[in-house]
Amino acid sequence: MLSCKKEPLSIETYQNDKLVCAHPENHCFDLIDMIVSKQVQSISNRSLKKPRGIAINSLRGEAVAVTDVEKLNKCSIKIFDIKSGKLAQTIAFKTHSEVDNAGWCEFITYGTDDNNYLYTVDSWKQKVMVYDVRYPDTTVLEFGEKGSEKGEFSNPTGIGYLPTGGVCDVPSIVIADWYNDRISCHDAKTGEFLRYLMVDQDMGPSPVLSPYDLKVGESGTLYVSESSTNYVKVFRSDNSKHEVIEESN
Repeated sequence: MLSCKKEPLSIETYQNDKLVCAHPENHCFDLIDMIVSKQVQSISNRSLKKPRGIAINSLRGEAVAVTDVEKLNKCSIKIFDIKSGKLAQTIAFKTHSEVDNAGWCEFITYGTDDNNYLYTVDSWKQKVMVYDVRYPDTTVLEFGEKGSEKGEFSNPTGIGYLPTGGVCDVPSIVIADWYNDRISCHDAKTGEFLRYLMVDQDMGPSPVLSPYDLKVGESGTLYVSESSTNYVKVFRSDNSKHEVIEESN
């Protein structure tokens, strides 16, 4: 068991043997060595208010992207160099409308290690927003709206990236659609809805209940945390579907 500071909210793996853990109440995120079960680094900054989501791109200058959610309609992405702990870049969450800023953006993911795209979910406005860190003044793609039909969300939360192959034939973004009790899969380039995961496309029921956060592991293995059951469910990928292979709380 690893000991973390007060209320660790989001975690991400780093270099296979380390965890990066966000602590919104302590205004920092920590680097934990899993082999010795010890914190080896704590990164904070005067501008870092409430770090929540974490995404790591190890090939892009050891960059750690953190969503900083101060309050509703006041959030941003802050990118740190994990080795030096220094703040490298801040991206203000803005939509296509200059007066319509993002509402509540908590979860975040990189596309691939050599990709400059960052994907984040706005749970308040029921949409996914995509930023290019090289041109951060506005989004390069937005998709989604409130509802329960295909391509719609009801309080979307966790987000992950699936590379080509496995469940979908194109690079895809998977989204935990919390209130709709489902995981939806979208084309990473266009935002087009592709399919639901872990559910028959014509009839249910879905094996996930209130999915909150998710992580994509090696070979497309999907880890989903459920807020209503306190379970973490693990789904194995093949060319047609995901299957539950483990449930633990």
